[in-house]
Amino acid sequence: MTATLYHLNEDFVPSDVVHWYDKATDGETVVIALPAHPSVRLYRCPNEHVYWSTEGGKGMTVSLEDARQRLAMLTPAL
Repeated sequence: MTATLYHLNEDFVPSDVVHWYDKATDGETVVIALPAHPSVRLYRCPNEHVYWSTEGGKGMTVSLEDARQRLAMLTPAL
């Protein structure tokens, strides 16, 4: 399965992770390029959870809301 690539704050904002989750099927992947940070890869899991991993780092399963909050913390100040 291929991954969809987005750029945070260009074509993807933190709240978009909920919209992506609602449209995706289990196992589907999104890669979010972050300014000044490694890209984040999210895998859709059941029960409103995602598997969050970064390039070169270990991953973990987090709630959808936690993923949204984590992305918001990585969003550069406008």
